[in-house]
Amino acid sequence: MDFKLTPDEEAFRDEVRAFAKENLSPEARKSSGFLSNWLKAVREKRWVGFNWPEAYGGGGGGIMKQVILKEEMAKAGAPPLGLCLMGLQWVGPAIIEYGTEEQKKSFLPDILDSKYQWCTGYSEPGFGSDLASLQCKAVRDGDEYVINGQKIWTSIASWSKWMILLTRTDFNTDDKHDGITCL
Repeated sequence: MDFKLTPDEEAFRDEVRAFAKENLSPEARKSSGFLSNWLKAVREKRWVGFNWPEAYGGGGGGIMKQVILKEEMAKAGAPPLGLCLMGLQWVGPAIIEYGTEEQKKSFLPDILDSKYQWCTGYSEPGFGSDLASLQCKAVRDGDEYVINGQKIWTSIASWSKWMILLTRTDFNTDDKHDGITCL
C-alpha cells in the first residue's frame, strides 16, 4: 500500500500550511477580534464542516484531505475550525442525512457559522448512560411533541440554544432498546 500523498493532496497541504502561517502569526493572534477573524476566514475556505457535502456549505473534503487539514492545523496550534462542535460532528451530519429541506436550510448555515451551540440530552438520573432505560417520554400532540422527563450531565447546556434529545416515544415494545426517538 502506498501512503504517499498525491500531487493534489500535497498541494492542499501546502495551501493549509500557507494559510496557517498567514492567519496564525503572532501579530494576528494578538489582534483584537482574532477568534472571530479566524472563524470567518476558515468558514470562507469551507474548512468548517470540511467533511460536509458542498451542497450544504461544507468543503466536500475526502478522508485524506480531512486528515491533512487536521494535522496541519494541529501543528500550527490553530483554534478549532468552528465552535459548534456538537452541531458540526453530530447534529449537522444527521440533518444532512435524515432532515427535511426546511431543516437543512434552517439549521446547517447556523451550525457552520458557529451561531448557536447544540448539546445532547441523553443521560438521566438513576440510569446514567444506559440509553435503553430512558424514562423521558415524548407524546405526539398534533405537529409537536409534549416531553416529560429529566436529563443530567448535559455538557454546554447553559450555552446552547438547541438540544438533540433521546426520548421514549413507543411505550408498548418488548425490547427496551426499541421505541427510542431522537428529537
